[in-house]
Order: sequence, then C-alpha cells, then structure tokens
Amino acid sequence: MIQVSHLSYRIGRKELLSDISLEAQAGAFTAIIGANGAGKSTLLKILCRDYPLQQGHVYFHGKPLQNFSVAELSRIRAVLSQQQQLSLPFVCEELVLMGRYPHFNGHPTQTDHQIVAFAMQQAGVAHLKGRIYQTLSGGEQQRVQLARVLAQITDLSEIQAPQMPIATPKYLFLDEPITGLDLPHQYHTLDLARQLAYKGYCVVAVLHDLNLAAQYADHLIMLKKGSVVAAGSPQKVMTCENIHRVFGVEVNLMQHPELGCPFIVNVRKQTCNKILHTLEGSLYYKHLKTDKKR
Repeated sequence: MIQVSHLSYRIGRKELLSDISLEAQAGAFTAIIGANGAGKSTLLKILCRDYPLQQGHVYFHGKPLQNFSVAELSRIRAVLSQQQQLSLPFVCEELVLMGRYPHFNGHPTQTDHQIVAFAMQQAGVAHLKGRIYQTLSGGEQQRVQLARVLAQITDLSEIQAPQMPIATPKYLFLDEPITGLDLPHQYHTLDLARQLAYKGYCVVAVLHDLNLAAQYADHLIMLKKGSVVAAGSPQKVMTCENIHRVFGVEVNLMQHPELGCPFIVNVRKQTCNKILHTLEGSLYYKHLKTDKKR
C-alpha cells in the first residue's frame, strides 16, 4: 500500500499541494479526480518520484519512498505519463522491450521477449509489433506505451498463472491513461487496470471522466486547489455537494443500473432556465418581444 502523510509541495511562491494525507491500498484501483489545476498530476509525480519530496512523508509498503534505489524502484513501479516524446523511429516491439531494461544486463533473455509479447497482447497491440511507432495514431501510440509500462513490472509467474495474485508488491501509476482513446479502448484500458488491482497491484490513476472513475475505481481521492476535499468509495465521494464545491456545476446523481455506483447527469434544464432568465433581463430580448407584438 501507499501511505502519504502531511505532503506539501510548492514551486516558488505557488503552493501546489497543501498538507495532503491519504492511502492507496494494494489490491485496489484508486482514482485521483478534480478540476484542472487541482494538483492531480503533481501528486502523482511525487508518488512516482519524478518530483522531489519537499515536505511530508511517502511510504510504499511501510518503506520510505526516498529509501528505494532507482534500480529497486524501477522493478516494482511503472508509470504511464501524459506525454510521450519519441523522435527515433523505433519498431513498436523494440519500444515495449525498453520496459524490460531494469531486468537484464546487455541483452534481453527469452523470458524478456515472452513478457513483451504478453504485455502487447494485454494492451491489445500485438498486431502492431512490427510497425514504426511514429506511423501510429495517437491512440495506438498510447496503447503501445501502456504495453511498455506493463512489460516493466510483469514477471514470468504472471504469464504462467495469469489469474493468481502477485507475490510481491507492485505499483502502477497512470496519468490520464484514456486520453486520445476511443470508447472501446477506454473501457479496455480501465478493465485491464482493474484486473491488475484485483491481482494485488496498487493501481493509482488520474482520471477526468467522473462517471468512468465511479464505475472502475474502488477508491476516489477528490482534490481542489492542492487539498483533499473527500476520499473514500465512489458513493461517499461523488455527492452533488462535493461536485459543486470542486467543479462549480450543479448535477443530479443517479444510480448506475448494473454497477450500483453514482452516475452524474448534468442539470441542463436549470442551466437553460438561467440563460433564459438572463436573456429576459436584457434590452435586446425585450426589443424582440416588442417587435413580435407588432
């Protein structure tokens, strides 16, 4: 599990995170949600150790994050970032093989190639293994990067017994993993993340789509301006009051007919009434009404 205690982070005079304390359990899918600029990606980058720890504490299974060596951390933790810049014309299979670099010296083994094939199959990109990465669409590139991330933290036992729980703690961080994906691949990516969580992975993802977050996540962390507004199950966090407080919009909540989780519906009638009320108060609208009477 991940434990965060009194975490704060600032750049210059700007405080991006303020006294955050939270937990993300192994065997659960945790989603970080909030409006733009809430600190979601900053929090994830600190958990990934991309940003330095300024104030507070982060523990992975009781061990301080800063006490992990780079090599040790790279074998148990993988990160799918928002932007993936790649200028050299790598074949997709070669790119996914990069995820295995922490596990071999010099030359990949047969096991490494097996894991690459397995990860590409999981991510649904096995048919792209011979393609040049730059010739792919944005969504295809995102899925190949997902395969690379999976290859980094998959071991042979998971291929041999894919339904069995993992033996050692592993961490998967996903920063907006469904951006640029069409609907079937959004579902596939989140289904895969959930399956890994059920096997014992600690999965933490930044998500913008609140309805998908409620459907797939076991645990939600809602941020506003660098602070935790609410944390817990989707039923606890996804309330009309919390959504209005964080996003500034009025919504109705329904229960998903199959999953039982909250489902957000925009209050369109109320929005239209507000617009109509504003128009009625304008001189232009009154002028139109006068012209119609004539």
